[in-house]
Amino acid sequence: MIKRLFIGFVLILFITVPGSAATTNAPDTPVNLEAINITQNSVTLRWGPGPPGEQFFVTSKPTSVTIGWGAAQDTRGITGYNIYKDGSLMASNVNALQYKVTGITNKTVSFRVCVYAVNGVGQVSSPMCAVWNRI
Repeated sequence: MIKRLFIGFVLILFITVPGSAATTNAPDTPVNLEAINITQNSVTLRWGPGPPGEQFFVTSKPTSVTIGWGAAQDTRGITGYNIYKDGSLMASNVNALQYKVTGITNKTVSFRVCVYAVNGVGQVSSPMCAVWNRI
């Protein structure tokens, strides 16, 4: 059954309607591509979530900055986000689209925050990173 669906999908990809324009945009490259089942006649692939959307400023206090980001997409659902500040894990499995980054001092000139999405099977996306500068 899966083999027939795959062959049908391949045929659909290569059939064009006369007079129609073909699309020139390639699909996004899958993240965390892995073969989860390999047989003599088929390969079943799975890939991880897409990265979170761009970060943006929410609020600021003397010792913290709250940042937000756009939701990541995944067919198995996003279960949380892992937040890193300057390479160190600040929080894991955050289930909101914003986070309060603490440890900001008067000496803090800039810091880098990377947000990773985690899906229902534990796969982690590529990061969405931003450098935050004091102004």
